[in-house]
Amino acid sequence: MNDQQVVFGDDLEPGNQYVMKTWAYRSSGNFRDTRLVRFVAYCSPAGILTKDSFDMKDLAPGKGQTCILLADNGEIIVLSVLHDHHIWVTSDDDRVTFSAAP
Repeated sequence: MNDQQVVFGDDLEPGNQYVMKTWAYRSSGNFRDTRLVRFVAYCSPAGILTKDSFDMKDLAPGKGQTCILLADNGEIIVLSVLHDHHIWVTSDDDRVTFSAAP
């Protein structure tokens, strides 16, 4: 997959496909994987959030914020905020970025 236009992690649209890039342990230098995913929803303990209801700068550990995605192989991916403010990470604590799907 080629690099496409970057999509901020708080601008994902339900039902749209994106290229999800995974970086080892919240680093920008250790690229791990690229996957095609479909965005499902942003969630918090209060329920489903819209992309206009929060900013990436509002993401913080302990708030229960999640990003739900569906991989092209059918796997459900749940991203969260484990340690660092402002970034989505996998359950392995790997940082995630998004690009527009080709």
